[in-house]
Amino acid sequence: MLKRTNSQDPDFLSLVTLLDEYLTEVDGDEHAYYAQFNGFDQIPNVVVAYEG
Repeated sequence: MLKRTNSQDPDFLSLVTLLDEYLTEVDGDEHAYYAQFNGFDQIPNVVVAYEG
């Protein structure tokens, strides 16, 4: 199922949190540098995909 929504959707925000946690590990010491490019507050529309 696909859900068209906005960047304040709770499911979208949960996915963002999981991605941030993953990227913190992957980026290591460079995470602070890369994090500046990962904002989503200017994104009005998102699509959340559900499996199962």
